[in-house]
Amino acid sequence: MEAVNLFLLTRNKDMSICSEYENVVSERKEKLGVKKHEYKSLCCLVDTLIYNKVKIYEMDGFHFSYSIRQISKEFDLLKVKRGKKVINIELKAEMIDVNRIQKQLLRNQYYLSHITKNIVSFTYVEDQNKFFTLVEGELIECNVARLITELSDFDDYDNDIDSLFRAKDYLISPLNNPQKFIDRQYFLTDAQERIKNDILDNIQETNRRRFWGITGSAGTGKTLLLYDIARNLAAIGKVCVIHSGILCDGHLKLEREINNLNINDAKSIGKIYLDNYDFILVDETQRIYYNSLESLVNTIIDNDLVGVFSYDPFQTLSQTEENSNIAEKLIGLEDFKELRLKSKIRTNEEMTAFIKTMLHLKDVPKKMYKYNGIDIVYADSIEEANKIIRYYLKKDYTFIEYTKSLYKKSTIDKYNGDINTHEVIGQEFDNVLIIMDHNFKYSEDGHLKASEHPNSNYLFYKLFFQGVSRARENLCIVVVRNRQLLINLINIKYSSIQ
Repeated sequence: MEAVNLFLLTRNKDMSICSEYENVVSERKEKLGVKKHEYKSLCCLVDTLIYNKVKIYEMDGFHFSYSIRQISKEFDLLKVKRGKKVINIELKAEMIDVNRIQKQLLRNQYYLSHITKNIVSFTYVEDQNKFFTLVEGELIECNVARLITELSDFDDYDNDIDSLFRAKDYLISPLNNPQKFIDRQYFLTDAQERIKNDILDNIQETNRRRFWGITGSAGTGKTLLLYDIARNLAAIGKVCVIHSGILCDGHLKLEREINNLNINDAKSIGKIYLDNYDFILVDETQRIYYNSLESLVNTIIDNDLVGVFSYDPFQTLSQTEENSNIAEKLIGLEDFKELRLKSKIRTNEEMTAFIKTMLHLKDVPKKMYKYNGIDIVYADSIEEANKIIRYYLKKDYTFIEYTKSLYKKSTIDKYNGDINTHEVIGQEFDNVLIIMDHNFKYSEDGHLKASEHPNSNYLFYKLFFQGVSRARENLCIVVVRNRQLLINLINIKYSSIQ
């Protein structure tokens, strides 16, 4: 969408066509159903500015009802200049609790803080024609003159607002960005907040629930939510987080820095005294062995603890994990409640759409994407592939290799990555590179299929998904000596430029 002049935007007072008028003036790429009460409040705000002699050109450069795509975070009015200044105005038809106004403006400042530290925040309440602003984090009532002063002091603005909001600027992984997590430089979506509050509020009750489940597909923010809950619980008791994978440096840093929090891998179950804890949280629970789950459940019941389990039934990596069907066993527990995250927040829309179509060629998105963050390159030999890998490593890509078999050699042993598909569990990276060779092909109905892994227990298809679903910004797929696969992947991207 384009930045607009608020005077021009509000000359139409016919609410029956406010959406159509706004969409045309803002030159939106996608249609937006404008909320009539917000548009009416905007009209009243502009009328107030006009009454107070604000010049028309001082109302230039605003973005109305702008949303950050990945998280559906909406700002009513934004005027921005990277590195210099941001004006954020929230519109209210009627007065609400001042604490809610303060909380919203403070949260907005966090989302905007990567653009500049000079953020000026206002809330306009239409029915009382009142203005509120933040001063050093505190909400105060002010007059319109304060807003007018800020408008007159803003002489330039950014027109392309989408380029200012990138995933890595406001989405963090507690494992890959542990210091930001420790410093609370992250946010939870409304859905994550609701789940967190459901669990924490219930824990304070006399008849508290014993077992909780947090489920959702890749990229919905399960790991961040689980660790945020763990941090909150560590303020009232001893917490053990169990990671169903290989511990990384991020785990160790979180354990060192957060009091009352211990992090162990699933192999440690049976070796640690779980009854010493008040809360047991398990990440990637779908990968845990059944006897380990049984031990955890019995410990929680016997010692009147609380267990929180995060899982995605699709993200299993072996035949054993699929056969165990841990998610089904959790749901069958007495006193168990499952809470679901639906919206993806980690991956961008284009990445998600490309991966979905790559897994099933007929799953074509209704929207047209350019797929600028997707590279598809071809190597005619293993030697060429390794040269391409080294080239992308210099471009700050993380090469995720397929976990190798300890017993049987294969072509995947000839590529040496930074990290394998079992080691990246729970992590994410800005730029990811992965190999696809003769082990992959498409079935007649367009589904991606994979050969049997050298370790017959591992599932090649699931290892592939684990790798590509770690990418936040850019994904490079190196196709090695598989021309038909190359044609299929090219067709996905080529169709986006037709």
